Amino acid sequence: MKAIILAAGRGERLRPLTDTLPKPMIPIMKKPVLEYLILLCKNHGINEIAINTSYLPDKIKQYFGTGEKWGVKLYFSYEPEMLGTSGALNNFKDLLKDDDFFVIYGDSITDIDLTKFMKYHKSKGGIITTALRKKPISKPPASFLFTNSDLQVTKFVEKPSDELFHELCKEFYLSNSGLYVCSPKILNYIPKGFSDFAKDIFPHLLTIGERIYAFMIDEYYFREIGKIEKYELCKNELESKQFSLPYLKPEITKKQENFDFHENKAIFLDRDGVINENIYKVDGKIMSPATINQVKIIDNVKEGIQKFKEMGFRIIVITNQPGVAFGYVNENKLKEINEFLKKELKIDEIYCCPHHPRLTGECDCRKPKIGLIEKAKKDFKIDVKNSYFVGDSLSDIQTGQNAHVKKTFRIGIPRLDILELQHKAGIFPDFTSPNLIEVAEEIRKLGKK
Repeated sequence: MKAIILAAGRGERLRPLTDTLPKPMIPIMKKPVLEYLILLCKNHGINEIAINTSYLPDKIKQYFGTGEKWGVKLYFSYEPEMLGTSGALNNFKDLLKDDDFFVIYGDSITDIDLTKFMKYHKSKGGIITTALRKKPISKPPASFLFTNSDLQVTKFVEKPSDELFHELCKEFYLSNSGLYVCSPKILNYIPKGFSDFAKDIFPHLLTIGERIYAFMIDEYYFREIGKIEKYELCKNELESKQFSLPYLKPEITKKQENFDFHENKAIFLDRDGVINENIYKVDGKIMSPATINQVKIIDNVKEGIQKFKEMGFRIIVITNQPGVAFGYVNENKLKEINEFLKKELKIDEIYCCPHHPRLTGECDCRKPKIGLIEKAKKDFKIDVKNSYFVGDSLSDIQTGQNAHVKKTFRIGIPRLDILELQHKAGIFPDFTSPNLIEVAEEIRKLGKK
């Protein structure tokens, strides 16, 4: 895959930071903003990246060179006069002409799943897919969009009056995030000279009947840094570890220097009983939450997941949800619950088996089978042998063992009835821990051995 990162902006609203630096080179945690976007691309297999420059171009070229240090190949252009967000693509036609590619504005930091974004774009078959966020009603934005029920963009509104904005948007509006997947066909519609995607290209494409789709990114971390106050917000969130970016390799401190770090390793977690509490019916039967209102995150889970992330693990949830087959859990409600948990706990992905053999027959995804782990392995290129499985049942432990993870952990206080079941079934976890924080500490110890 290929991408172009737009890095030509001067950054007037970021002065005095940009008096001596181009906008994409202002630092957060000792890395320029542009470096975060390159690392994001690399993490999703994008190895050829075009970068347009205009203001202080040598600052960018001297820092990044050929891109070899980051495992990518970089191509630069120079614009004596800026060509705009779409006009910049004309300098890279030969590079971008053969396959779908990303366009990324260089004044943002995000952890958006570019792999999923590309798959979504290809499934829709439009000429371009744009990343959108829902934003609360406030003062009128520079532009906003409308989509239909299939998330096909139907209208662009530029520079609306206050009256028109509040007439059209009641609860939220859809904001363009400056991140697109484009078909190479888009190059045929970009004129020579200056042009802008939002003002020139998108409206023209709608007029001639080309399909534009939206990819919603509310579940991901996303910050624009084009203004001082927005830059400071992003800087504070990342430096305080309020948010973390999964594609960043943790800094190895002296305390951690013997820890064995592996790229694309994962902590596989069960869901109910591990990250959120089960629901107990009157007859004592254990059930999954059926609505967001029933979801109660277990104490120490957020802190435990943060520790896993600091050690460089992806967080992947593998869960059986037979309530879907039984009609107890609505599929849309299940998706809503999972999206909430992903956003709240910074989980990379949640994979669900909605089946039950009594109602739907046998499947490959119901634990202790490993179909969902295989899917996660493929989607995220997970090194399973250097990953761990954490669950609260013997089925979870058996799943981890069937997948040949490095170690398995059972959450909870050891009970005689559980120990008896273990001996009868011959299924034993490598460790039993009271909570995810203790699991994280044990994994840290294992990594140092």
